Amino acid sequence: MVWTTLDCMLSELEDGTWYWEIDKHVFTGAALESTTGLGDASWEQLDNGYGLQACKHVWNNFIEKHNPDEYFVDQSNYEKPE
Repeated sequence: MVWTTLDCMLSELEDGTWYWEIDKHVFTGAALESTTGLGDASWEQLDNGYGLQACKHVWNNFIEKHNPDEYFVDQSNYEKPE
């Protein structure tokens, strides 16, 4: 059994621009079936860059290309120090 996820991390920078990273995780084997020690996982960063429009374009292409079982988008915003 193989399970694939795509993860996109969006980070708002101090100047209001956005940085993004897209990662792919692949889980294989019996670990998915709750059998300890018989599964494996791999990870790779597929792309990164700046700008929400560029991210949207790349993200949609990767979803179509990799056809993941699940995909996630996480966002963190710059918080000005007090």
